[in-house]
Amino acid sequence: MGDLHASPSAPDAITPILGYRLWEVRGEALCSLWFSAIPWAPQQKLRAACYEAQGPFPSAVLKRDRPLHAAPDPRCRCGLYAASDPEDLPRRWSGTREVIVCGVVALWGRVLVGERGWRGEFARPLALSYEEHSGLCGKLAVGDPDWRRFFIAAAAERYRVPVLPRIQDAYAVAAEVVRNPGGSRAA
Repeated sequence: MGDLHASPSAPDAITPILGYRLWEVRGEALCSLWFSAIPWAPQQKLRAACYEAQGPFPSAVLKRDRPLHAAPDPRCRCGLYAASDPEDLPRRWSGTREVIVCGVVALWGRVLVGERGWRGEFARPLALSYEEHSGLCGKLAVGDPDWRRFFIAAAAERYRVPVLPRIQDAYAVAAEVVRNPGGSRAA
């Protein structure tokens, strides 16, 4: 797991927090549903960044304090999101997405607690699931279940994470990875 437990500075959350997340699978890349232009790098931690206007000039223009800050910040919406329960995941998105996959992510570093989950400084996917998230309302380019499984399997292979039939199984495997970082990740 390498970077999962290591950070250049002393983190607030030393033991990773596991949460649920939706990604768009585009080609073999996992992309955020809302920041799809920034794919998650395979086999690496992702570090949160704030994309809101910050600093003295935006503060003056907006007539409110927007100090420079690292993500996540309690005064902002920035950070890497994860839900505490799969039922709390978003159900809608704009535009057309290729394939949507639910998975389990580890968050660590500076972590803020929210109403339905967390926002973290660092994140890394640990497991994906073939299970379709119920109640999704958005356009998908790939509707065929076999092709959907194909794209999810290709992404899982690229990110070297297991893909399991049910999201609860993915969570159990991710929890074992956190407990035993040097162990096998095979499902």
